[in-house]
Amino acid sequence: MKSIQTSLSRVFHNGNIVCFEFDLEATSPVNSGQYVMAHRVGDFLPTPLFPSGMTGLYFTSATPIDSPWQPGDLFRLRYPLGKGFTIQKKTPSRLLMVSGTENPLRLLPAAGMVLADQGAVAFFGYHQPDDLPVEIEVLTRDQLSEALTWADCVIGDTSYENLAVWNGLVRDSMSGSTYDIQVLVDTPMVCMGMAECGVCAVKTRHGWKHACVDGPVFPLAELDV
Repeated sequence: MKSIQTSLSRVFHNGNIVCFEFDLEATSPVNSGQYVMAHRVGDFLPTPLFPSGMTGLYFTSATPIDSPWQPGDLFRLRYPLGKGFTIQKKTPSRLLMVSGTENPLRLLPAAGMVLADQGAVAFFGYHQPDDLPVEIEVLTRDQLSEALTWADCVIGDTSYENLAVWNGLVRDSMSGSTYDIQVLVDTPMVCMGMAECGVCAVKTRHGWKHACVDGPVFPLAELDV
């Protein structure tokens, strides 16, 4: 795990999502679904940020925020934190993204990796990113069942409170088959990824787990929904 001090280089918007770029290396420091703890110098609490976009080189929070951060602000970043998406490499891979939040940008780094390997990607969600590449097929609700049969891997995101709704959306369209389904579960993570406060507890079939270290990405089959 690294802890570095760096500066915020750019703040911009994708729809209603505030996006942040830091003065970092040319490759993303964390994998899709993992997160960094960003602590601005002078702030009381850090903020978990997720790699976003096709390259994962900018970051967003789990939900839209009205951020006071400005380019030039100094930050302490801790990374990599948590467990992200695991995309098994196949030739070609077929990835389906099912977003249940306002911020599907966090799913796109996985899509970028699959497309770079000549795979195919489809997306379903009620909040479509502004910069979704034309290579990604955008689905309607009626097309979801067929896409779940087509996909090698299904990834998605949802709040913990709406996990049962997200699960129902996917399961109702599955036609009884078994899939590799992974979901990024949004729940507050405030203790710097140390699993000490218990605020981020998620109920699984093997007991309570901490999203900050055991997630925030979980295999859907492991969750007690």
